[in-house]
Amino acid sequence: MASELSQVGRKSAAIFAGNLISRPFNFIFGIAVGRLLGAEIYGEFIFVVSFLAMFVTLSGAGLTNGIIAFLPGQKTRDMQKSLSSYVVSVIAIASLLVGGLLYLFSDLVADKLLNNTNLLPILLMLIPTIVLLSLEHILLAVMRANGRIKEHVFIRNIFIPSSKLILLLVFTLGFNIQNKYSLIVPYYIYSTGSIIYLCAKMKKYDYLGRIEKHKVNKDILVFSLPLLFSGVIGILTTNIDQYMIGYLLNAREVGIYKVAIQFATLTSFAFISLNTAFAPSIAKLYHEGKMEEMADIYKKSTKWVTVINLLIFGIFFVLSQDLMRLVGKEFLPGASVLVIISLGEIINSASGPVGAINIQTGHPRYTLYTKLIVLVVNVSLNALLIPTQGIKGAAFATMTSIMLSNIVAFLLMYRQLKIHPYDKSYLKIIFSMLLATSISFLLHQQLDVHYMVRIMMICAIYTLIYGTLMMTWIIDRTEIKMMTDMIKTLKKKTRNN
Repeated sequence: MASELSQVGRKSAAIFAGNLISRPFNFIFGIAVGRLLGAEIYGEFIFVVSFLAMFVTLSGAGLTNGIIAFLPGQKTRDMQKSLSSYVVSVIAIASLLVGGLLYLFSDLVADKLLNNTNLLPILLMLIPTIVLLSLEHILLAVMRANGRIKEHVFIRNIFIPSSKLILLLVFTLGFNIQNKYSLIVPYYIYSTGSIIYLCAKMKKYDYLGRIEKHKVNKDILVFSLPLLFSGVIGILTTNIDQYMIGYLLNAREVGIYKVAIQFATLTSFAFISLNTAFAPSIAKLYHEGKMEEMADIYKKSTKWVTVINLLIFGIFFVLSQDLMRLVGKEFLPGASVLVIISLGEIINSASGPVGAINIQTGHPRYTLYTKLIVLVVNVSLNALLIPTQGIKGAAFATMTSIMLSNIVAFLLMYRQLKIHPYDKSYLKIIFSMLLATSISFLLHQQLDVHYMVRIMMICAIYTLIYGTLMMTWIIDRTEIKMMTDMIKTLKKKTRNN
């Protein structure tokens, strides 16, 4: 058990290191795009990208999760290579068909589904990205299924975030192109670059081979079919707020909302790190019948994800107005969105990777049931609240759907496996966060200084109080060793990158 826990810890640490590198890039990008292009230009781009995201998921046919569940169970290397080639081919063909259909009906799509014919040029320019992103997703999934986390970290956490920021600055400041092309052209550049890199790695590691006729080809399609629907529902749930804001309000509000979300998702980076590293290990442990080991890893890792995320949430709660002021006064209405979405992300991570556990232990339909319920609730609340409450209403709808999704997924997992991550230490964690937040909030009210100075001071004070309480109340010897191993890996990954 110690070896598998250590392996998950090392993989999580590698992804955590990547997130530590990527989050500053994403944070700075949010500030830069707001100040250089404004909310309306950015909002138009995000509105169309959010709409097309559903078709990227549709092209994936659920196989991005299916390959992670099936590949570890293949007995021979040739069967693994054949299966990998099969799913890549299926997704390549599917994405071309989906993109072609969108081109044929692009006028109708812009008029009826985007509710703005002026967005037709952007739509036409972005449709080919469906093929690029679909291939990128499945190639990354094959890498994860083979335990190659480093490549996933490089693409997701280093190459794309850094390229996106650098190219934005080059186009806007270097070439003085302050319009949609400063977002669209870089989108193509880093997406194409990602695929070239991943294809080179596939060839190096010999992950692809001749496609053979095996029963597993049919089995993975049957297994992935519920994941296709749950994936489409999931991406709808994730993007429906941005889509409905653009449809019911305007692109400017989408831009403000998106920047707030980019900040808010900082609270989820530890959870994403765990999910990415834990999913292949779940499948491996489940196939080997090591349920107690899986449960122990789930409990320990979920607790520490909660600790990290509450650290970030408390800072966001106190400094929401100051953080949005970094982007510009135009974006100040996004402060409430930042707090509401951050709270939803905390609730999302507090139950741990329950969705991944349900999928990798052979119950993908649970994810479908959960997301279907959540989609109905999310669409209903958005339709009800956006016209009256604007982007704040959209944030509340998203938070509610996130809460409902994880409660239902957790109950389904517990019913099947009878495991949960909670003990009395969670009460101490929550109390520590509330105490640190209360003290920091009172100090914030008294600090009559420039908002940049206030941000730095409050971050330092909150981290000191919260970190001291964690070290005093929460950490035990086993977790100290696990953290030490993760820190060593972090240092190694940081030096390598």
